Amino acid sequence: MKHIMIDLEMNDIAKEYKEERQICKREIIEIGAAMLNDNFEIIDQIRIYVKPQYNLVTNDITELTGITNDMLRHADYFEQAMDSFFEWCGGKEEITIYSWSDSDVKQLRKECELKKYHIEEMKPLFRKWVDFQKVFGKLLGIEKKIALKYALGAINRDFNGHAHDAMDDAVNTAYILQLSKNKEEFNHIMQPIIDVFKPKEQLTFSLGSLMAGLMDGLPEE
Repeated sequence: MKHIMIDLEMNDIAKEYKEERQICKREIIEIGAAMLNDNFEIIDQIRIYVKPQYNLVTNDITELTGITNDMLRHADYFEQAMDSFFEWCGGKEEITIYSWSDSDVKQLRKECELKKYHIEEMKPLFRKWVDFQKVFGKLLGIEKKIALKYALGAINRDFNGHAHDAMDDAVNTAYILQLSKNKEEFNHIMQPIIDVFKPKEQLTFSLGSLMAGLMDGLPEE
């Protein structure tokens, strides 16, 4: 079994493509991933640039990610990029894919539908997809979503690389996944955070019993 932590960077589909935007409003322009073995050790990483079909990379996305149109000029389109990704994974059957939040799997579902990419074959993979942001929150005993940089801060680890670089995001998230599988070390590092969010001890008496006790102490008329 291989464990793949993935991160995606996207670009908006141009507004003139109204029918396409009914299915999917963005296109993937970068796939980043880290591969972990059965012991959750990082054994490989990959970056694949993807050429968008329905828009040039917008200025705000270039500012956020550092990805320019020149960088994607000779990149593969979505279908070929996904084939390359799964070739790197070693196939779809023996992998579990993780991402920080469920936004990436939602994007892939929609883009696969738009571009007719092996939709039926992808369904089992989507069902096994793990929203690791949610898993991490449950380990801490909280429902609120935590940003990746704060999760890294919680485990006393600085972000290595550049934020919104898909491969760097994936590798940094893989380190959190790796730590979460070592229960003893995870609890040792995270105990101060867990204590903050731990539900307070419930009262052992009800308001009704408290009032009854107070009334018992009053003199009779």
